[in-house]
Amino acid sequence: SLAVTRRVGSAALPALDTLAAWASLVFFLALMGVAVQDPTRIRLAVALIAVIFLVGVAARSPLLGLLAVTVWLFVLGMTRRLVSELAPITHTDPLLLVAPLLLTLLALAAIRQGAFREPTILTKGVFALSALSLLAALNPAGGSLAGGVGGLLFVLVPMLGFWIGRHYLDDRGLRLLIKLVAALAVAAAVYGLLQTLSGFPSWDQKWISDVT
Repeated sequence: SLAVTRRVGSAALPALDTLAAWASLVFFLALMGVAVQDPTRIRLAVALIAVIFLVGVAARSPLLGLLAVTVWLFVLGMTRRLVSELAPITHTDPLLLVAPLLLTLLALAAIRQGAFREPTILTKGVFALSALSLLAALNPAGGSLAGGVGGLLFVLVPMLGFWIGRHYLDDRGLRLLIKLVAALAVAAAVYGLLQTLSGFPSWDQKWISDVT
């Protein structure tokens, strides 16, 4: 009886994965329909689709999720420029919140699973610096609260990578991450050379014209 129950439970997992995949597809099509009807929502639609995809990858494997976020950060600039071909540039861009959201989720999962265990001098220093940056952002004497919270994207969010790496990255994972960053750096350098030698593509030129 127990063996049968286990077989049934294990068989239900692929069914749940299939259901989640179909639900994601339906949600994707619905978002694209909304975006087509209202171009001003294209950025939000693309951001939500990216979040759904990255969360799904990270749920299966935190290491693959970290690698996927790295790739997303690499294509973020190009994505924003291509989206600007279809939608006007706005003061707030939800595409910029995709990576911070995923890093926050990965960091919370790492902390919940023991990233704070066996603290060292380095971990205590990172924790203290993170707490100070959070307090500085919430300090009413430091200016607007929105500005302080926005500053966390440049200070606190990158430090979350410390806890992600401490819990999820071993030597093999670190080698994979370094190789991925190296490959992306070569691709970025090639694209930069093409811009220098052949001129800016239409999407880059439009971005330059819109923001200057």
